[in-house]
Amino acid sequence: MMTILCLLLQTTLAAEPVTLELPNWTVHRTEQEQHLNIRYEKATTDCGVEFDRWYGFPPDGSAMEVKTERPVVASGKSVNMITTRVFAGQEQEVQVLFLHGSNWEVRYVFKGCSNVLAEGIAKRITVIPAEMAADISLPWTIREVRDKMKNGTNWLYKLSGTTANREPVEGTRRHEVLDINDAFMVVRQVTMDAEGKESDTADKARGWETLEFQKADMTWEVLRTQKLELEGGTFDCVVVHSRNKHTGNESSWWLVVDRPGIYARIIDHGNP
Repeated sequence: MMTILCLLLQTTLAAEPVTLELPNWTVHRTEQEQHLNIRYEKATTDCGVEFDRWYGFPPDGSAMEVKTERPVVASGKSVNMITTRVFAGQEQEVQVLFLHGSNWEVRYVFKGCSNVLAEGIAKRITVIPAEMAADISLPWTIREVRDKMKNGTNWLYKLSGTTANREPVEGTRRHEVLDINDAFMVVRQVTMDAEGKESDTADKARGWETLEFQKADMTWEVLRTQKLELEGGTFDCVVVHSRNKHTGNESSWWLVVDRPGIYARIIDHGNP
């Protein structure tokens, strides 16, 4: 399952990441994909950096799912990446991993490399250079959300992706703040299908403590800053990746820097 919520709002970031167009195929961690045909190679970028890479191909040659992993330090450079992959006939954006000298799935682009190897691993790879990823913190606190969010605030998300049963998800979801006090915030969520027909409405009261990333059942990590261009505008964001310790469910969150409490994009990656 992967569900993506993209903000249909308005707003504006720093240095640009590097984007490269590559062929469309994927890489996997071997112990998780024993049924795949695995090929191992050593390689060198045009920057002169050596690394290991693993290729996995299903017997029928179809597209494969890529696991979501954390950014790491590779050969002294911190590199964070996202890529687009095709699975079950749909393009889905996922974060991918770069590791040097290990049997994990590998992405092999460094800042400053003018070309990658002739063969590629994805249709598009965005490389976030080390200086863009260093010392990034959350752009706002829950206290700031409580102090600056107003009753009547509205925001609208576009829904896309698939359910756990691989059924397509389409439509929009509108959020409206009904009440804010020192203990909780009440938000009305109205979900509409692709034709604009209302399919679900719910008023949800959330205690402020439940909105924190720093929860006992959650691990989380600030990944990078990103300039996110959506239908509603361009947003300066800080990207956070979270994982539920009990269920294994993973999510990615794009926190809009200058709008406390607003996420430009939310991706529910589901359980691994």
